[in-house]
Amino acid sequence: MVFQTPDPLGGTTTLPIATAAQRDGWNAFLDAAVRRYGPGGQFWAEHQPGSADPVPERPIRTWQIWNEENFNFFTAKPTPAKYAQLLKASYPTIKSIDPGSQVIMGGLLGDARRAHAAGGGVGAIRYLERFYRVRGIKSFFDGVALHPYAKKASYIRPMGQGLRRVMAQHKDRRTPLYITEVGWSSDPHSILGETPGGQAQQLGKAFGMLAHLRKAWKLQRVYWFSLTDAGPGLCPFCAADGLFSGDFQPKPAWSAFARQAGGTP
Repeated sequence: MVFQTPDPLGGTTTLPIATAAQRDGWNAFLDAAVRRYGPGGQFWAEHQPGSADPVPERPIRTWQIWNEENFNFFTAKPTPAKYAQLLKASYPTIKSIDPGSQVIMGGLLGDARRAHAAGGGVGAIRYLERFYRVRGIKSFFDGVALHPYAKKASYIRPMGQGLRRVMAQHKDRRTPLYITEVGWSSDPHSILGETPGGQAQQLGKAFGMLAHLRKAWKLQRVYWFSLTDAGPGLCPFCAADGLFSGDFQPKPAWSAFARQAGGTP
């Protein structure tokens, strides 16, 4: 996921498209990132077998452009047409270096209109419908992404169905769907809050349902957010959203996740 820009290029919630300096800076960053972390990139050369710090070569081949572009917290004045401009600038830059890479949309927050106190935005389904109205946009992304945060796992289904319906209406049935964030807190007093056992239960229900819908939704990836509790300040539920506590003690959600992934805790 690549998102946010430094203040000289507009600030963290400003899409870098308004000026030549913003566009050039953004594309220069993408160019450097793909050349460093893509196939045969500089990072892998520096950490090849026999180096001082060898790591397995696992190049990044999927690039997600921005984050929750329909939500005021990450994008000032969310506008599908402006986000489309960012994709139109990003896609050819990435593909020119790694033609086999996948460029996907930033994860749309499912119901941004009712999001937490940080602000609202445009609901994912409505946003995607407006996005598809941009002429020629289907040639500039390889996947749609969703962040279906909800009080209960069952609420995820209508979000995904709504996105797939919009995609079908715009003759884009073959494009896959990614869920790049989903999760609940293990603090029952927070937003999206459950007990530790309730967090594990929601995880199991969500992943089981999504596995069942995988073919119908052309679902490529599902990512839990996050691995460990982040502590206060990052977001209203991030302090307790991990599979592990901040000191890396496993929660019941870790066992539920391992079972859904076909492994053992």
